[in-house]
Amino acid sequence: MTKVSGDRSPTQEGLMEFPLKYERPTIPVVDLDRFRRGDMTAAELVSATEEFANLGVICLRDSRVTPGVQRDFRRTMLEIHGASPEERAAMDGKDSGYQFGMTPPGTEYPLDHSAWVASLRPEHRPLTIPGQADAKSRFMWAIGDRPAHSRWPEVNAGAKVPARFQRIAGPLNTWGNCMLDAGRDLAEVVAMGLKMQRETFSRMFVRAPHILGPTGSDFTNPTLGKVLAGIHYDFNPFTIHGKNGIRALICWTRAGEPFLVEIPDGCLLAQAGRALEWMTGGFFFAGMHEVVVTPESLEDAAAIIARGERAIRTSSNLFAHFATRFVMRPLGRFATPESLRRYPPIFEGDYASVELAQIGLFPKEKLALGQRVPPQYRRLVSRMRLAA
Repeated sequence: MTKVSGDRSPTQEGLMEFPLKYERPTIPVVDLDRFRRGDMTAAELVSATEEFANLGVICLRDSRVTPGVQRDFRRTMLEIHGASPEERAAMDGKDSGYQFGMTPPGTEYPLDHSAWVASLRPEHRPLTIPGQADAKSRFMWAIGDRPAHSRWPEVNAGAKVPARFQRIAGPLNTWGNCMLDAGRDLAEVVAMGLKMQRETFSRMFVRAPHILGPTGSDFTNPTLGKVLAGIHYDFNPFTIHGKNGIRALICWTRAGEPFLVEIPDGCLLAQAGRALEWMTGGFFFAGMHEVVVTPESLEDAAAIIARGERAIRTSSNLFAHFATRFVMRPLGRFATPESLRRYPPIFEGDYASVELAQIGLFPKEKLALGQRVPPQYRRLVSRMRLAA
């Protein structure tokens, strides 16, 4: 697999030594402009796909992602995350299972990954405290068309914008569609790199519940080591990120080695999620990651404050999904008896519902799963309903 190598995490004079030891590698870059022109060779497609599968992340260079588009988006998110408590309450997303609108701090609970954490070397273990809710807030915004009728209306929730924020639609849609276009191209790179039909994955993007889910965290007085988003994987197939002004995202390789994400200028970052792992029978893996105040975070926040700006860390996550009507299962050569036992067929809408319910977002009492649900998920849902 790809070995993570690079500079070790720094410490700052006068600060306690940071307990998590991570590296700062150069993440491979895929030029999507070359891909769209048809200039990438078959060998390059295979190489990019294998690097992505091994590391769990890859950078995307895309000329459609202009500084102006990203700047307009960041200004909009600073307005949203800097709004008054009353304005933020007016955008509360509880009625949609937090699939649209504001998710307040203390709402989302990461799954318990204690067994995985215990398997890591002590200096590579995340700082997440099991059972503790995330300190971040999040604003969810639907990107793209939704199905007119769906068995999973909460998963496919659309946008309902309060009058106070009507003007946010333009910057959010422009930025979200830029990232979605990049994610769709990456899905085709991956399919071709796996020797599948080009549209194997991208066709599943049509009328899927793609969501722009930028987080907000105030870094005016940051505390070194504070966890903003506990250790977790993304359950969708591809997550696309824009470059962040405050570095705080730590990812783990398949081998359990942590590294700080640093995105080159002019690039996006893509992460592989659980749905892509599912469809490839584990060839890809849903990379574990944590958002935490690092020494680099303090450096970045201090620089922002020195410029006279407000130090609010606004991420720009686009969660690209498969449409809820598709049945997820290992495809092609990945459909071995072992992988089918580990990743049994399940509707994406059912799978998303269970994942959202587990982390405290989707209402457990509304879980109504279809017929094609593996027994282990039915048992899990029964336990969640009893605990609701």
